[in-house]
Amino acid sequence: MSEQRHRAVLHIGAPKCGSSALQTALSERPNLRGQDGTRYRYTAFVPDLKGWRVVRGRTVTWSARITPFGYGSWLDPKTAQGDIPFWARFTEEIAGTGGAVPILSNESWMSRSPVFAPHISQPLLAVGFLRPPLDWLNAAYWQWAVWGNSPFERWVRRRPHYTPGQWLSGWADIPGVTLRCSSASPDVMASFGRKVGIGNLTSEVQNASSPAALIGFLLRNRRYRPNVHAAAVEFVIQRWCRFTALKKAWAVPDDVVAELAIAMERETEIMRHVLPEEDAEEILSTPGWTEIDAAQRPCTAVDDLDELPKLLDALIEGLAWCRRAIGDTADARPDTPEGNDDVAIWDATIADVVDALISADLEWRRRRMPLILKAACRLHPQGERFMPRPIQIS
Repeated sequence: MSEQRHRAVLHIGAPKCGSSALQTALSERPNLRGQDGTRYRYTAFVPDLKGWRVVRGRTVTWSARITPFGYGSWLDPKTAQGDIPFWARFTEEIAGTGGAVPILSNESWMSRSPVFAPHISQPLLAVGFLRPPLDWLNAAYWQWAVWGNSPFERWVRRRPHYTPGQWLSGWADIPGVTLRCSSASPDVMASFGRKVGIGNLTSEVQNASSPAALIGFLLRNRRYRPNVHAAAVEFVIQRWCRFTALKKAWAVPDDVVAELAIAMERETEIMRHVLPEEDAEEILSTPGWTEIDAAQRPCTAVDDLDELPKLLDALIEGLAWCRRAIGDTADARPDTPEGNDDVAIWDATIADVVDALISADLEWRRRRMPLILKAACRLHPQGERFMPRPIQIS
Protein backbone atom coordinates (compact mmCIF):
# COMPACT_ATOMS: atom_id res chain seq x y z
CA MET A 1 0.00 0.00 0.00
CA SER A 2 1.25 3.46 -0.77
CA GLU A 3 2.77 5.48 2.07
CA GLN A 4 0.79 8.67 1.41
CA ARG A 5 -2.28 9.89 -0.37
CA HIS A 6 -1.32 10.06 -4.03
CA ARG A 7 -3.22 12.09 -6.59
CA ALA A 8 -2.42 9.66 -9.40
CA VAL A 9 -0.67 6.37 -10.16
CA LEU A 10 1.69 6.11 -13.12
CA HIS A 11 2.69 2.74 -14.52
CA ILE A 12 5.97 3.69 -16.21
CA GLY A 13 7.05 0.41 -17.83
CA ALA A 14 9.72 -0.64 -18.70
CA PRO A 15 9.15 -1.98 -22.23
CA LYS A 16 9.10 -5.77 -22.58
CA CYS A 17 8.24 -6.13 -18.88
CA GLY A 18 4.63 -7.29 -18.87
CA SER A 19 3.07 -3.96 -19.85
CA SER A 20 0.53 -5.29 -22.34
CA ALA A 21 -0.71 -7.92 -19.87
CA LEU A 22 -1.13 -5.30 -17.14
CA GLN A 23 -2.80 -2.81 -19.49
CA THR A 24 -5.20 -5.51 -20.66
CA ALA A 25 -6.12 -6.39 -17.07
CA LEU A 26 -6.68 -2.73 -16.17
CA SER A 27 -8.68 -2.08 -19.35
CA GLU A 28 -11.01 -4.96 -18.56
CA ARG A 29 -11.38 -3.91 -14.92
CA PRO A 30 -10.87 -0.12 -14.92
CA ASN A 31 -12.82 0.77 -11.77
CA LEU A 32 -11.00 -0.46 -8.67
CA ARG A 33 -11.15 0.03 -4.94
CA GLY A 34 -8.10 -0.02 -2.70
CA GLN A 35 -7.81 -1.98 0.49
CA ASP A 36 -8.14 1.31 2.38
CA GLY A 37 -11.33 2.24 0.50
CA THR A 38 -9.68 4.57 -2.03
CA ARG A 39 -11.30 4.47 -5.47
CA TYR A 40 -9.01 4.07 -8.49
CA ARG A 41 -9.93 4.51 -12.15
CA TYR A 42 -7.87 3.40 -15.14
CA THR A 43 -7.68 5.96 -17.95
CA ALA A 44 -6.40 6.02 -21.54
CA PHE A 45 -5.58 8.69 -24.11
CA VAL A 46 -7.05 7.62 -27.44
CA PRO A 47 -7.73 9.00 -30.94
CA ASP A 48 -11.23 9.75 -32.17
CA LEU A 49 -12.77 11.56 -35.14
CA LYS A 50 -12.11 14.95 -33.55
CA GLY A 51 -8.57 14.34 -32.38
CA TRP A 52 -7.46 12.83 -29.06
CA ARG A 53 -9.31 12.51 -25.77
CA VAL A 54 -9.08 10.90 -22.36
CA VAL A 55 -11.41 7.97 -21.71
CA ARG A 56 -12.11 6.56 -18.27
CA GLY A 57 -13.77 3.63 -16.59
CA ARG A 58 -15.89 1.36 -18.76
CA THR A 59 -15.27 3.51 -21.83
CA VAL A 60 -11.67 2.30 -21.67
CA THR A 61 -12.98 -1.27 -21.79
CA TRP A 62 -15.08 -0.68 -24.89
CA SER A 63 -12.32 1.25 -26.64
CA ALA A 64 -9.80 -1.48 -25.83
CA ARG A 65 -12.05 -4.22 -27.18
CA ILE A 66 -12.16 -2.55 -30.57
CA THR A 67 -8.41 -2.72 -31.08
CA PRO A 68 -6.43 -5.81 -32.06
CA PHE A 69 -4.17 -5.08 -29.07
CA GLY A 70 -6.92 -5.52 -26.49
CA TYR A 71 -5.93 -2.65 -24.20
CA GLY A 72 -5.93 1.12 -23.86
CA SER A 73 -3.01 3.22 -22.65
CA TRP A 74 -1.38 6.64 -22.86
CA LEU A 75 1.14 7.82 -25.43
CA ASP A 76 4.87 8.11 -25.28
CA PRO A 77 5.29 11.92 -25.15
CA LYS A 78 7.99 11.63 -27.82
CA THR A 79 5.32 10.50 -30.29
CA ALA A 80 2.76 13.13 -29.20
CA GLN A 81 3.63 15.63 -31.88
CA GLY A 82 1.65 18.14 -33.87
CA ASP A 83 -1.69 19.12 -32.38
CA ILE A 84 -1.95 16.19 -29.93
CA PRO A 85 -2.67 17.88 -26.56
CA PHE A 86 -0.70 15.34 -24.54
CA TRP A 87 0.67 17.55 -21.75
CA ALA A 88 -2.55 19.48 -21.25
CA ARG A 89 -4.54 16.27 -20.81
CA PHE A 90 -1.83 14.64 -18.69
CA THR A 91 -1.72 17.60 -16.31
CA GLU A 92 -5.50 17.66 -15.99
CA GLU A 93 -5.65 13.93 -15.32
CA ILE A 94 -2.98 13.74 -12.62
CA ALA A 95 -4.71 16.58 -10.76
CA GLY A 96 -7.11 13.84 -9.65
CA THR A 97 -10.22 16.00 -9.49
CA GLY A 98 -12.68 13.34 -10.66
CA GLY A 99 -13.32 11.71 -7.30
CA ALA A 100 -11.07 8.71 -8.01
CA VAL A 101 -7.31 8.34 -8.22
CA PRO A 102 -6.47 8.01 -11.93
CA ILE A 103 -4.13 5.28 -13.18
CA LEU A 104 -2.13 6.15 -16.31
CA SER A 105 0.11 3.69 -18.14
CA ASN A 106 2.72 3.59 -20.86
CA GLU A 107 5.61 1.16 -21.14
CA SER A 108 8.10 3.76 -22.41
CA TRP A 109 7.75 6.27 -19.55
CA MET A 110 10.48 4.79 -17.35
CA SER A 111 13.17 6.36 -19.55
CA ARG A 112 11.32 9.66 -19.98
CA SER A 113 11.66 11.26 -16.52
CA PRO A 114 13.43 14.41 -17.85
CA VAL A 115 10.43 15.37 -19.99
CA PHE A 116 7.91 14.50 -17.26
CA ALA A 117 9.58 16.36 -14.40
CA PRO A 118 8.43 19.90 -15.38
CA HIS A 119 4.81 18.71 -15.59
CA ILE A 120 4.55 17.01 -12.19
CA SER A 121 3.52 19.07 -9.18
CA GLN A 122 1.26 16.51 -7.49
CA PRO A 123 2.19 13.65 -5.13
CA LEU A 124 2.29 10.65 -7.44
CA LEU A 125 3.02 6.96 -7.16
CA ALA A 126 5.22 5.69 -10.03
CA VAL A 127 5.30 1.89 -10.43
CA GLY A 128 7.81 0.14 -12.68
CA PHE A 129 8.78 -3.40 -13.65
CA LEU A 130 12.09 -4.88 -14.78
CA ARG A 131 13.39 -8.16 -16.15
CA PRO A 132 16.96 -9.54 -16.13
CA PRO A 133 19.20 -7.72 -18.60
CA LEU A 134 20.11 -10.60 -20.90
CA ASP A 135 16.47 -11.64 -21.32
CA TRP A 136 15.45 -8.01 -21.80
CA LEU A 137 18.01 -7.36 -24.55
CA ASN A 138 16.97 -10.50 -26.37
CA ALA A 139 13.27 -9.63 -26.20
CA ALA A 140 13.91 -6.01 -27.18
CA TYR A 141 15.92 -7.04 -30.23
CA TRP A 142 13.13 -9.23 -31.60
CA GLN A 143 10.52 -6.58 -30.77
CA TRP A 144 12.28 -3.64 -32.43
CA ALA A 145 15.67 -3.97 -34.12
CA VAL A 146 15.03 -7.06 -36.22
CA TRP A 147 12.29 -5.25 -38.15
CA GLY A 148 14.86 -2.71 -39.30
CA ASN A 149 17.14 -5.53 -40.49
CA SER A 150 19.77 -4.59 -37.92
CA PRO A 151 22.16 -7.37 -36.79
CA PHE A 152 22.18 -7.80 -33.02
CA GLU A 153 25.80 -6.80 -32.41
CA ARG A 154 25.45 -3.61 -34.45
CA TRP A 155 22.21 -2.72 -32.67
CA VAL A 156 23.41 -3.42 -29.14
CA ARG A 157 26.66 -1.45 -29.55
CA ARG A 158 25.06 1.58 -31.16
CA ARG A 159 23.98 3.02 -27.80
CA PRO A 160 23.09 1.82 -24.28
CA HIS A 161 19.67 0.19 -24.50
CA TYR A 162 19.03 -1.06 -20.98
CA THR A 163 20.00 1.34 -18.19
CA PRO A 164 17.34 0.66 -15.54
CA GLY A 165 19.29 2.24 -12.70
CA GLN A 166 19.60 5.53 -14.53
CA TRP A 167 15.94 5.41 -15.61
CA LEU A 168 14.72 4.86 -12.06
CA SER A 169 17.08 7.45 -10.62
CA GLY A 170 15.47 10.09 -12.81
CA TRP A 171 12.02 9.32 -11.38
CA ALA A 172 13.32 9.15 -7.81
CA ASP A 173 14.69 12.70 -8.20
CA ILE A 174 11.31 14.24 -9.09
CA PRO A 175 9.81 15.96 -6.00
CA GLY A 176 6.57 14.36 -4.84
CA VAL A 177 7.10 11.07 -6.69
CA THR A 178 7.08 7.85 -4.67
CA LEU A 179 8.89 5.20 -6.68
CA ARG A 180 8.14 1.47 -6.41
CA CYS A 181 9.44 -1.28 -8.65
CA SER A 182 9.03 -5.04 -9.01
CA SER A 183 10.32 -7.92 -11.06
CA ALA A 184 8.32 -8.55 -14.23
CA SER A 185 8.01 -12.22 -13.26
CA PRO A 186 6.16 -14.20 -12.21
CA ASP A 187 3.02 -12.03 -12.10
CA VAL A 188 2.97 -8.36 -13.09
CA MET A 189 -0.73 -7.92 -12.25
CA ALA A 190 -0.38 -9.23 -8.71
CA SER A 191 2.74 -7.14 -8.10
CA PHE A 192 1.07 -3.98 -9.36
CA GLY A 193 -1.90 -4.59 -7.10
CA ARG A 194 0.35 -4.97 -4.07
CA LYS A 195 2.36 -1.82 -4.81
CA VAL A 196 -0.76 0.30 -5.32
CA GLY A 197 -2.78 -1.34 -2.56
CA ILE A 198 -5.67 -2.69 -4.64
CA GLY A 199 -5.16 -6.43 -4.20
CA ASN A 200 -4.54 -8.88 -7.01
CA LEU A 201 -5.44 -8.22 -10.62
CA THR A 202 -5.96 -11.06 -13.07
CA SER A 203 -5.83 -11.34 -16.85
CA GLU A 204 -6.11 -14.13 -19.39
CA VAL A 205 -3.26 -12.52 -21.31
CA GLN A 206 0.09 -14.21 -20.77
CA ASN A 207 3.49 -12.63 -21.34
CA ALA A 208 4.76 -14.67 -24.28
CA SER A 209 7.33 -13.85 -26.92
CA SER A 210 6.79 -14.90 -30.51
CA PRO A 211 8.67 -18.07 -31.47
CA ALA A 212 11.48 -17.93 -34.00
CA ALA A 213 9.39 -19.53 -36.76
CA LEU A 214 6.64 -16.90 -36.47
CA ILE A 215 9.20 -14.07 -36.51
CA GLY A 216 10.75 -15.60 -39.61
CA PHE A 217 7.37 -15.85 -41.34
CA LEU A 218 6.59 -12.21 -40.54
CA LEU A 219 10.02 -11.09 -41.76
CA ARG A 220 9.51 -12.90 -45.07
CA ASN A 221 5.94 -11.58 -45.42
CA ARG A 222 6.24 -7.93 -44.43
CA ARG A 223 2.66 -7.05 -45.34
CA TYR A 224 1.74 -8.44 -41.90
CA ARG A 225 4.35 -6.35 -40.10
CA PRO A 226 5.71 -3.66 -42.45
CA ASN A 227 7.63 -1.82 -39.73
CA VAL A 228 8.58 -1.88 -36.07
CA HIS A 229 5.37 -0.15 -34.96
CA ALA A 230 2.87 -2.27 -36.93
CA ALA A 231 2.50 -5.14 -34.47
CA ALA A 232 -1.29 -5.57 -34.67
CA VAL A 233 -1.25 -8.90 -36.49
CA GLU A 234 1.25 -10.33 -34.02
CA PHE A 235 -1.07 -9.38 -31.15
CA VAL A 236 -3.99 -11.12 -32.88
CA ILE A 237 -1.94 -14.28 -33.37
CA GLN A 238 -0.70 -14.26 -29.78
CA ARG A 239 -4.26 -13.87 -28.47
CA TRP A 240 -5.38 -17.24 -29.88
CA CYS A 241 -2.29 -19.36 -30.49
CA ARG A 242 0.00 -21.23 -28.12
CA PHE A 243 3.52 -22.02 -29.30
CA THR A 244 4.83 -24.33 -26.59
CA ALA A 245 6.27 -26.79 -29.14
CA LEU A 246 8.27 -24.21 -31.09
CA LYS A 247 11.79 -22.92 -30.53
CA LYS A 248 12.14 -19.60 -28.75
CA ALA A 249 14.07 -16.88 -30.50
CA TRP A 250 17.54 -16.12 -29.10
CA ALA A 251 19.86 -13.49 -30.58
CA VAL A 252 22.51 -12.69 -27.94
CA PRO A 253 25.99 -13.91 -28.90
CA ASP A 254 28.37 -14.98 -26.14
CA ASP A 255 30.83 -12.15 -26.75
CA VAL A 256 28.21 -9.59 -25.71
CA VAL A 257 27.58 -11.21 -22.33
CA ALA A 258 30.85 -10.18 -20.64
CA GLU A 259 30.38 -6.57 -21.74
CA LEU A 260 26.82 -6.58 -20.43
CA ALA A 261 27.86 -7.95 -17.03
CA ILE A 262 30.31 -5.06 -16.54
CA ALA A 263 27.78 -2.45 -17.64
CA MET A 264 25.10 -3.80 -15.30
CA GLU A 265 27.28 -3.57 -12.18
CA ARG A 266 26.81 0.20 -12.13
CA GLU A 267 23.10 -0.06 -12.92
CA THR A 268 22.40 -2.46 -10.07
CA GLU A 269 24.31 -0.26 -7.64
CA ILE A 270 22.11 2.70 -8.62
CA MET A 271 18.99 0.57 -8.21
CA ARG A 272 19.99 -0.36 -4.67
CA HIS A 273 20.42 3.32 -3.89
CA VAL A 274 17.18 4.73 -5.35
CA LEU A 275 14.67 1.92 -4.67
CA PRO A 276 13.15 0.82 -1.37
CA GLU A 277 15.28 -2.00 0.01
CA GLU A 278 12.54 -4.60 -0.38
CA ASP A 279 12.01 -3.66 -4.05
CA ALA A 280 15.70 -3.80 -4.89
CA GLU A 281 16.10 -7.17 -3.19
CA GLU A 282 13.06 -8.61 -4.95
CA ILE A 283 14.31 -7.57 -8.38
CA LEU A 284 17.99 -8.39 -7.97
CA SER A 285 17.29 -11.79 -6.44
CA THR A 286 15.62 -12.84 -9.69
CA PRO A 287 17.91 -15.29 -11.54
CA GLY A 288 19.83 -13.54 -14.30
CA TRP A 289 20.48 -10.22 -12.58
CA THR A 290 23.71 -10.64 -10.67
CA GLU A 291 24.86 -13.79 -12.47
CA ILE A 292 24.66 -12.87 -16.14
CA ASP A 293 25.32 -15.97 -18.21
CA ALA A 294 24.24 -16.84 -21.73
CA ALA A 295 24.59 -20.54 -20.86
CA GLN A 296 26.17 -21.06 -24.29
CA ARG A 297 22.82 -20.69 -25.99
CA PRO A 298 23.22 -20.73 -29.77
CA CYS A 299 21.54 -17.97 -31.73
CA THR A 300 18.28 -19.13 -33.29
CA ALA A 301 17.67 -19.43 -37.01
CA VAL A 302 14.33 -17.89 -38.00
CA ASP A 303 14.12 -19.83 -41.28
CA ASP A 304 14.24 -23.39 -39.92
CA LEU A 305 12.06 -25.41 -42.29
CA ASP A 306 11.50 -28.10 -39.64
CA GLU A 307 9.65 -25.55 -37.48
CA LEU A 308 7.10 -24.54 -40.12
CA PRO A 309 4.80 -27.60 -39.74
CA LYS A 310 4.62 -26.93 -35.98
CA LEU A 311 3.92 -23.24 -36.62
CA LEU A 312 1.13 -24.15 -39.02
CA ASP A 313 -0.39 -26.57 -36.49
CA ALA A 314 -0.37 -23.91 -33.75
CA LEU A 315 -1.99 -21.35 -36.05
CA ILE A 316 -4.66 -23.82 -37.16
CA GLU A 317 -5.47 -24.62 -33.54
CA GLY A 318 -5.68 -20.91 -32.71
CA LEU A 319 -7.96 -20.27 -35.68
CA ALA A 320 -10.23 -23.09 -34.51
CA TRP A 321 -10.43 -21.53 -31.03
CA CYS A 322 -11.28 -18.14 -32.49
CA ARG A 323 -13.93 -19.56 -34.80
CA ARG A 324 -15.54 -21.45 -31.96
CA ALA A 325 -15.67 -18.19 -30.01
CA ILE A 326 -17.83 -16.65 -32.75
CA GLY A 327 -19.92 -19.78 -33.30
CA ASP A 328 -18.26 -20.79 -36.58
CA THR A 329 -17.72 -24.54 -36.87
CA ALA A 330 -16.03 -24.47 -40.30
CA ASP A 331 -13.03 -26.74 -40.70
CA ALA A 332 -9.91 -24.69 -40.07
CA ARG A 333 -7.36 -27.13 -41.54
CA PRO A 334 -6.04 -26.44 -45.05
CA ASP A 335 -4.15 -28.90 -47.22
CA THR A 336 -0.67 -28.98 -45.70
CA PRO A 337 2.43 -29.24 -47.92
CA GLU A 338 3.76 -32.37 -46.25
CA GLY A 339 7.24 -33.35 -47.35
CA ASN A 340 7.72 -30.11 -49.26
CA ASP A 341 10.97 -28.23 -48.69
CA ASP A 342 9.89 -25.04 -50.48
CA VAL A 343 9.57 -22.29 -47.85
CA ALA A 344 7.45 -20.18 -50.20
CA ILE A 345 4.82 -22.93 -50.40
CA TRP A 346 4.74 -23.27 -46.62
CA ASP A 347 4.48 -19.49 -46.28
CA ALA A 348 1.53 -19.39 -48.69
CA THR A 349 -0.33 -22.03 -46.66
CA ILE A 350 0.47 -20.29 -43.37
CA ALA A 351 -0.62 -16.93 -44.83
CA ASP A 352 -4.05 -18.36 -45.67
CA VAL A 353 -4.51 -19.38 -42.03
CA VAL A 354 -3.24 -16.02 -40.74
CA ASP A 355 -5.65 -14.17 -43.05
CA ALA A 356 -8.53 -16.28 -41.79
CA LEU A 357 -7.50 -15.65 -38.19
CA ILE A 358 -7.37 -11.88 -38.75
CA SER A 359 -10.90 -11.94 -40.16
CA ALA A 360 -12.26 -14.18 -37.39
CA ASP A 361 -10.62 -12.05 -34.70
CA LEU A 362 -12.11 -8.89 -36.18
CA GLU A 363 -15.56 -10.48 -36.03
CA TRP A 364 -14.91 -11.59 -32.43
CA ARG A 365 -13.98 -8.05 -31.44
CA ARG A 366 -17.03 -6.59 -33.18
CA ARG A 367 -19.29 -8.97 -31.24
CA ARG A 368 -17.74 -7.87 -27.94
CA MET A 369 -18.70 -4.23 -28.51
CA PRO A 370 -21.99 -2.86 -27.16
CA LEU A 371 -24.53 -1.87 -29.78
CA ILE A 372 -24.12 1.84 -29.07
CA LEU A 373 -20.38 1.62 -29.79
CA LYS A 374 -20.83 -0.47 -32.92
CA ALA A 375 -22.91 2.35 -34.34
CA ALA A 376 -20.35 4.94 -33.26
CA CYS A 377 -17.18 3.30 -34.57
CA ARG A 378 -15.34 2.78 -37.79
CA LEU A 379 -13.02 -0.20 -38.07
CA HIS A 380 -10.13 -0.41 -40.49
CA PRO A 381 -10.61 -3.48 -42.74
CA GLN A 382 -7.56 -5.09 -41.17
CA GLY A 383 -8.60 -4.05 -37.67
CA GLU A 384 -5.36 -2.13 -37.15
CA ARG A 385 -6.89 1.13 -35.94
CA PHE A 386 -10.05 2.23 -34.23
CA MET A 387 -11.86 5.52 -34.59
CA PRO A 388 -14.53 5.86 -31.89
CA ARG A 389 -16.64 8.97 -32.08
CA PRO A 390 -16.51 11.11 -28.92
CA ILE A 391 -19.24 9.50 -26.82
CA GLN A 392 -18.96 8.59 -23.17
CA ILE A 393 -20.31 5.31 -21.88
CA SER A 394 -20.79 4.98 -18.16
